[in-house]
Amino acid sequence: MAFTRKDRINGIDLHYARTLAHPYGTRGKKTKFSFEKNFCKSLEKCFKEMFSHCPLGKPEVITTAGVFVNRAGSQHRHGTAFDFDGAFWGDYTMMTSNFMIDFELYLGMESFLRRHFGIVLNYVYNDQHKDHWHIDNSVGVAFSKNSRSKMLYLQATLSYLYQEEVVVDGLYGPQTQGAFNRVANKLGLRTGNPANSWMDYLELTGKIAFRLFETNKAPVRLLNNVYELIGDLPMERRVALAEALNSFRYHPVTDSWLASLEDNEDRLKAAIAAVV
Repeated sequence: MAFTRKDRINGIDLHYARTLAHPYGTRGKKTKFSFEKNFCKSLEKCFKEMFSHCPLGKPEVITTAGVFVNRAGSQHRHGTAFDFDGAFWGDYTMMTSNFMIDFELYLGMESFLRRHFGIVLNYVYNDQHKDHWHIDNSVGVAFSKNSRSKMLYLQATLSYLYQEEVVVDGLYGPQTQGAFNRVANKLGLRTGNPANSWMDYLELTGKIAFRLFETNKAPVRLLNNVYELIGDLPMERRVALAEALNSFRYHPVTDSWLASLEDNEDRLKAAIAAVV
């Protein structure tokens, strides 16, 4: 198995940020990582496609928790896995741990990751992956209802991006099928088994998510971000802050002002129209 060592991919610096001196959430320290050569080529192809569509363009830095790790039973042992922590642009940072308040950018990037890698373990997969994507090519990219990873991504996009009432549980049932059919119709894709239009769904969803990200700083969304952050606080602090925020949110003047603003459904319709 042929290896290569790199501290840059497509002109993007690779940094390690998992030490006391360079903790998670910082830009970390530029580091050379060992990659299996074909896996590295897949990353290069993926990043080229992803960032050509990303409204922020190509980041200056990507932080990673590692590539090659000599651990039994792991693709990391072969240099064919990548733990993606975050991306840093000149004036914007996307950390994977911030999924709840940055889900458009997060799901946009993940959509393109999934076009190139069959395994993508994400924020909703389990607690271990709330602070990074694990990506590897140990299986193909095709959709499978039996893949919990792919199912969770599908349900997350249906729920968070397309505003469908779907439980994100990794199980394919009538609720998920109905939601996918409705979204597929809007996107001009085949209904039924998502496997029939999976690659197109990934591409269109990635582009739509990026489009939504460009308009996600509306006051309603910013207020919802605050509620999401409060939900992660200890109970004793959560209640007091929620009550204080509610007194502002549900004041008649605030309520009237928010009602006058463009809602999420209009924003979604505009994003789909711009992409499809």
